[in-house]
Amino acid sequence: MKKNIILNLALSALLITFIVTLFPMITKNKIPKELAPVSTLIDDINLSNKYVFDVSDNDLSNPEISMRVLSAIDDLNAVKDKISSVDVPEKYSDLISNLSSGINSNILFYRQFSAILNNLKGKDLGESKENLINYEKAACESYSKISPFKVYFFNGSNEKLSSLYSSIDSIRMSNRNEQIKEEANKTFIMSFEKITTDFSSINKDFSPYIEKWRNSNYSYNSLITDLDKCQTSLDNLSRNIYALSIPSEASQIYEDFKQVIASYRDYLNAVQLDLSKSTLNSKEEKFFENSSSKREAVDSAVEKFQQSLDDYKDNLNL
Repeated sequence: MKKNIILNLALSALLITFIVTLFPMITKNKIPKELAPVSTLIDDINLSNKYVFDVSDNDLSNPEISMRVLSAIDDLNAVKDKISSVDVPEKYSDLISNLSSGINSNILFYRQFSAILNNLKGKDLGESKENLINYEKAACESYSKISPFKVYFFNGSNEKLSSLYSSIDSIRMSNRNEQIKEEANKTFIMSFEKITTDFSSINKDFSPYIEKWRNSNYSYNSLITDLDKCQTSLDNLSRNIYALSIPSEASQIYEDFKQVIASYRDYLNAVQLDLSKSTLNSKEEKFFENSSSKREAVDSAVEKFQQSLDDYKDNLNL
């Protein structure tokens, strides 16, 4: 029994020795001596490809990835130049042709990848990804025809490449969401600025008209008519405001403008009330102190709103 155990251990050790030492030698010997220069170039290609994604961080905004891609392009171009001048027998011409085609597509893959990394906010990421896939497939197809050599290029089942494509899709979706948000904000500001322009046309300070009335240069009925027109215009404006679709980024200016409308409505009501009180007593200036303070509140609300609007435009580059 003990002899069998010792024999099994010895056989296992022999098998391990064969796998570690003899098998690679046998595999290596499958490559003809005439192709020894090509074997060296294959090693360089594999090192370049491995180098690109041999990073722990899959964030495409990581500058190290961009640096590695550019380095791989330079290295592969150098290999490409060597392939064109490599001296091998004519019978291996197809192998060299397929290797050249493979490395061309390999380089195009990284150039497209570099273009993506340099413009992650681009609107054509979907098309760029399709180009990547096409270059990948072309490279893999050419590399598959260079037996006995093996180029370790990325394919659809490769975890790193799958992660790359997923990252591009995520960025593309994020960009799309940003574009939708940007369009929503642009549409909102166009509609909103028309409303604010309309408000400017009805934001009347009645102090000069009250002064004219006190000096008998403007009629009471004219003042009341002007106030009614402003009230009607303000009501129409309020309905337009509530009909707007408000982006989340615009919530503050929306609330600030609603406060402007509310303040101006208070002011109009105060003017009308002060007018009615003054006619029962006299036209003395003291009866218009309430509407004067309400006018100051309107001006303050407009100033606060304007600051919010400026901040909103600056933040969104509108």
